[in-house]
Amino acid sequence: MKIENQSFYFRELLQSISELIKSWIMKSKIIIILLCFFSNIAFGQTVNKINSDWNDLKKAAHQIGFCVFQSDQEICDEHKNELAKREKTTPEDQEVYYFEMKKEWAQNRLTKWSERQEQPIEDFIILFDVAQKSSLEKSTTETFNLFRGFILMDLTDTIDFTFHKKDLNQSMMNIESDEKNALMENALWREFMTGRLGRFSQRIDFKLFGKNAAIDFENFKEAFFVFQKGNK
Repeated sequence: MKIENQSFYFRELLQSISELIKSWIMKSKIIIILLCFFSNIAFGQTVNKINSDWNDLKKAAHQIGFCVFQSDQEICDEHKNELAKREKTTPEDQEVYYFEMKKEWAQNRLTKWSERQEQPIEDFIILFDVAQKSSLEKSTTETFNLFRGFILMDLTDTIDFTFHKKDLNQSMMNIESDEKNALMENALWREFMTGRLGRFSQRIDFKLFGKNAAIDFENFKEAFFVFQKGNK
């Protein structure tokens, strides 16, 4: 009789332990599911924030006549028809030059630069003149630059932007890195027509035109720093 009772209690004990284990496994699965759920939400929010910051930077760059490219982001396609537009409005006896920032070129440029610097490609960004205007095309309402080139910048460096107003419609914009020869610049005609390399520098200066240049410059500066902070 004692053996039967002991056997009964032992079975009850095993059953209780089994139910506890099942309950623990179920709770663990729920915890894992919840952790995955909230991790996905957090990751999604991070991605959305980066994409939002990038779109803000791209928009701000457009306001001063530039566009931007980074390997993690989609290439901007807002300027792909610019050459065709200019050809329609230019007399037939005049040549039209417009250099488009294409993804293959931009990706290749960043790849070679990152290999040279021995850093991840995500550390770098291209600032590319999409206005490509001459001093004869000055506008008092639209802000644009006379750089007619592109710049490679390292997002891990300390970069500063300064602005100096010369008169009502003309200003100077400066880009400076805390690292020597950290900026690489090249003229568009030199890059695409001759294939010659650009030059390294610590500071780059160029003109901005337009009565709203100061406001547009500040918007670009702020958007750049926000994206740079989120990219580190």
